[in-house]
Amino acid sequence: MGFLHVQTNPKLAYSTQKTIKNAERIVSHFKQLAPDFDTSRVCIKIPSTWEGLQACRELNKKGLTTLATTVFSLEQAALAADVGCRYIAPYVNELRVHFDARHVPTHPSATTSTAHRTNSPARSYNDPAPALTLCSAIQHHLLDARPDNKTQVLGTSFTSVAQVMQLAGNPHITVPLLCLPSWRARSPRGGLALRRLGRLLWGAAQQVMRWCTEDWGWRAEG
Repeated sequence: MGFLHVQTNPKLAYSTQKTIKNAERIVSHFKQLAPDFDTSRVCIKIPSTWEGLQACRELNKKGLTTLATTVFSLEQAALAADVGCRYIAPYVNELRVHFDARHVPTHPSATTSTAHRTNSPARSYNDPAPALTLCSAIQHHLLDARPDNKTQVLGTSFTSVAQVMQLAGNPHITVPLLCLPSWRARSPRGGLALRRLGRLLWGAAQQVMRWCTEDWGWRAEG
């Protein structure tokens, strides 16, 4: 069984103690809502500020599993490994690409027709220099400089299938929800299994979105 990743409140990223308290509160929710659930499967995602990484250190000492997210440099990754994080999540693209207003995607892996078919929000900003090599650089650092290290790389913040495929072979990759329809539709060499996987993931993603919609409705009514 894999981990369930839950992120602490980013507004607390510059307070070690508040981040620790928030992380412990997340775990307590699991214990209250599902007493039989194995909380060792909960992985707490924490922004990689100095204070956040110190929170990771303390939480790891308490037996919790942590993931250092919003990693944009090798220095952050090295510190995350030092404090004992199980995962490091390097961001391939700037956060801005996920929040800016709409535009027509220019990358061939995210065409206008694909954006239209999936009703996905297009971006008004494209990162001019995606940090695709950062994931590999961190992986090499962990393997070469820290042979006994257990920290693993989990690349994230992708904006296209092409970017995801460029990092094929990395131990872990976060596939964006809005990339799944494009992935499903593509037919690279030997792509039958890939299309089947895309269909499977897209079906699961649609179910998750239905759950989210139901939750939003419930909260709005409350």
